[in-house]
Amino acid sequence: MNTRIFTLLIAFLAMMPSVGWGQTYKVSFADGIPEGFISETIDGIAGDKWSLKDAFIISINGEEQKLKEADFASGFSVEPGSTVSLALKEKSGINPTVYAGYNMVSFNLEEGTNITSITSLSFTMPDADVTIKDMVFEKKTFPFQIRFFSDNAYEYEIWESIEGLDAHYENMDGEIITEALYRDKVRLVLKPTIGYRIESIAKVSRTLRNYERNNFMSSSPQDVTRNLQKDEEKGYYYEEFLMPQAKVDTRIFAKNTNNGDNPDGPVTKVVPIDYNLTVSPTPSNGAITFGEDGTQTTANYKEQVRVNVTPSEGYHVVRSSLYYTIEGSDEKIPITMTNSVYSFVMPAANVTVHAEFAEGAEQMYLVSIADSEYGTISANPTEAKANEMINLTIASDEGYQLKELYYVANGSTEQVMISGTSFEMPAADVTVYATFEKTSGSNDNSGDDIHHPQRPIKYYNIYVDTICPGLDVETSKDVVAEGHQVSAYLTIQAECDTTGMRFEYKRGLFGYWQDLKDLEGVQPGEYIIKNIYTDIYIRALDATLPEEEPTGLDDLEGIQAYAKEGSIYVYTPNREEVTIVSMNGAILKHEEQIGWQSYTVNRGIYIVRIGDKVFKLKN
Repeated sequence: MNTRIFTLLIAFLAMMPSVGWGQTYKVSFADGIPEGFISETIDGIAGDKWSLKDAFIISINGEEQKLKEADFASGFSVEPGSTVSLALKEKSGINPTVYAGYNMVSFNLEEGTNITSITSLSFTMPDADVTIKDMVFEKKTFPFQIRFFSDNAYEYEIWESIEGLDAHYENMDGEIITEALYRDKVRLVLKPTIGYRIESIAKVSRTLRNYERNNFMSSSPQDVTRNLQKDEEKGYYYEEFLMPQAKVDTRIFAKNTNNGDNPDGPVTKVVPIDYNLTVSPTPSNGAITFGEDGTQTTANYKEQVRVNVTPSEGYHVVRSSLYYTIEGSDEKIPITMTNSVYSFVMPAANVTVHAEFAEGAEQMYLVSIADSEYGTISANPTEAKANEMINLTIASDEGYQLKELYYVANGSTEQVMISGTSFEMPAADVTVYATFEKTSGSNDNSGDDIHHPQRPIKYYNIYVDTICPGLDVETSKDVVAEGHQVSAYLTIQAECDTTGMRFEYKRGLFGYWQDLKDLEGVQPGEYIIKNIYTDIYIRALDATLPEEEPTGLDDLEGIQAYAKEGSIYVYTPNREEVTIVSMNGAILKHEEQIGWQSYTVNRGIYIVRIGDKVFKLKN
């Protein structure tokens, strides 16, 4: 080579150090545990030890690097322009690492005085040393699965459920969950459904390791039956544990046959509760028994209970006195007759039946009046023997006249037309119906809808609240059958100041207050509320007092719940199971309801589970 050319080449290279052929720079890690990584001790369980080498897989230009502990401690070299990527190491061989329970969210890349936030977990190496710092982790979410099996044998037979047993997962606030974050504390709950009790649990196993490897799902089921604790008062089993870094597959077995070696092994036994049937006080001049043969003393939830009413010679049962109460409630629920048989559907509680017998050998029957639009009806008497005459008083609204009048006997669907304003009482309870039409001959048939008793009748409560001294409010009934009406009677003493007084009613707990004076009846001081399909609230109060409406209302798909003044109020449009759980996990209420129901509780925060909906309420 020409000496002059060689000299010029050397000088040129000396002037261009920035080309950096073969030059590398270091990637280092700052000290410190990533934000979101749990390293502290949890409930007595040792925390996780943080290790850079165990935590990360480092790739350069897509190729995984075999780095040593010293490389993470002092930094590793990378050529400028290379792509450096970080990923959490989820496995060590075939075993998961603790880092499998996390996602890496971001980190900061420090280059001199410049700091760049990296969320893609990869960066292009600059012409300078860099430091990875301020790493942020988040815990992964893993799902639950609960399955029922016939027995713990080699050939599993999958069941949809075990009758009377409810199994689910809850968080520590008592809310039902289908997934949880790694290391969160969760609770497996095995509880009886309404009307059942758990006698024993055969076996429960849970898969704590569940990873896809080469399209094969590996698992290590753990028998957790002995870890189950029983709440003797509430009658349910539960187990609390920290969420593993895996899908949780829980298997509940009806039998534990020990893989076929022990066919008579333990069984999961869930049986109906026998609720007591009693009569109190013991009636005079007659007897009340239960069942076909009169010897039944208990019944299961939702069982149809036959009530045998046997008057002594020369006596009859007073029909309005025949009702039952549920343990823990003073509500009087009428016992109805269908096809000459008295019966009711057993609730999930002990039941006490009440009845009175009066002198007179003949059976007495009840007369009920169905609500009607554009007019009212009253009957005299409202309880009579067969073949006695019942007189009706009919009052039509202005501009309307009676169109049709008939009764339907209990246990029948036949409409017996009534001629005039009286009829002869049959040997059965009856409901009287009327329709009214406009006197102008209008074709408006809006009043022609007729109520027919095609299904079990529901009953609603009438609540009265007065705060004015000298004011008396009474109602014709405390409990009203659906579709019927109630009269409210207002009596004002001379010393009561009624200036600006409000006399109001509303339909249902969340209805709007309306003026009762717009519903005046057929006599002074009477106000008639028709077409009752909810509880009715009536109040008389000073107009200067502010109106109170419920607060804290939650509403999910027609289900409503709120807490107020030591009670939790729940509305369900359909029959639903309602469970009220305290923050320490104790089940305070567990029953079935439809419509509005109130539950008395202490002040505090509660989880209210209604069907598959969950509310968190503060009282």
